[in-house]
Amino acid sequence: MPISTQFAWVGCGGSDPLWALVDSSRRLLNPYLGINRSGDRVEISRGPREPAKNAMYWVAGSSYAANTGLVEWNTLTINSEGNSCRETQVRNPARFVIMGEADSFYLPWNGVPAPKEHYTHKSYGDQRWNMTFADGHAAFIRIVLLPGRILMRTNDYSFERDY
Repeated sequence: MPISTQFAWVGCGGSDPLWALVDSSRRLLNPYLGINRSGDRVEISRGPREPAKNAMYWVAGSSYAANTGLVEWNTLTINSEGNSCRETQVRNPARFVIMGEADSFYLPWNGVPAPKEHYTHKSYGDQRWNMTFADGHAAFIRIVLLPGRILMRTNDYSFERDY
């Protein structure tokens, strides 16, 4: 049975005890990649410059996460059961983030930079991240950081489906 979390879409079991439960046999997109067995490594879910054992691929089983924040944030998640929105519920698909590097969500959701060890493909303080949008395009974009403030949208992106 699959588990619904931000990291459940693709990947393998992580080193953290919680993420060890969400192994490769329980990730939602893995069967479409031909990965069905527990314990399989899923290299497509690992960022190419993420070698450190404390980085997200090794901890959570994936370098990439889905935009599944709190229901009230209007992300992909539409209810407490973890169901996702439909395309018709996304106001601006070219701006709505559906997946991104794991820590790209850290800045807008918390108003602080991600932990230093999570800047694996750039230098600490460089707030650019790889993101995938609802219209199918991907981009390496700068996430605006306003310390202490949750900032879910700008003119370039939105973590909320209704903006």
